[in-house]
Amino acid sequence: MPKRQLMTMPSVGVIRTKRLVLRAFEREDAPDVFRACSNPVLGTNAGWPPHTCIEDSLAYIEEIVPLGYVWAVCEKLDGSDDFQGPVIGSIGLLPDPSRQNESDVLLLGYWLAEPYWNRGYTTEAAQAVIDWAWKQTDARLITTSHYLFNDASRRVIEKCGFTYTHTAVWPSDNPDEPDQDAMWYELVRPSTRIYDA
Repeated sequence: MPKRQLMTMPSVGVIRTKRLVLRAFEREDAPDVFRACSNPVLGTNAGWPPHTCIEDSLAYIEEIVPLGYVWAVCEKLDGSDDFQGPVIGSIGLLPDPSRQNESDVLLLGYWLAEPYWNRGYTTEAAQAVIDWAWKQTDARLITTSHYLFNDASRRVIEKCGFTYTHTAVWPSDNPDEPDQDAMWYELVRPSTRIYDA
């Protein structure tokens, strides 16, 4: 399969993991997104205001999702690739806004509905998306971050092999929440170069 250009941001295909199906979002997913994202704890961890109506969730699907390679996260039902439950999260790769002049750097972002925390789902999805990025894009670097208080996100990032680079203020998208310090990490494309012995 040919590599895609980073700025094209085409519709994503399906990624299957042991327990999850990652697929493109649809407008019909808005009720699932609203159910998860109306939880104020989720928004506080991610830096955006909780969704207050279904239109907020539709806006996420129609305006944010197309900005990058973004998947809806669904559980497999009965362990089958053919049957999946409702949307329980989102994971994606977007252009890193802190590196606007570097088109070969992608920012990993994710959220997961609170009832599904502490099951290893986010790590499972993140590892699959990272593997997809190395195979399907020309990205040389993937970045990600978490607020200082978000230990769960820190554990996901560490399990995926990211290296800490710095701490910086990340402006909140929620007008009711102050800007927060965030820890930033990088993951460099694995070398495929073969050295002579």
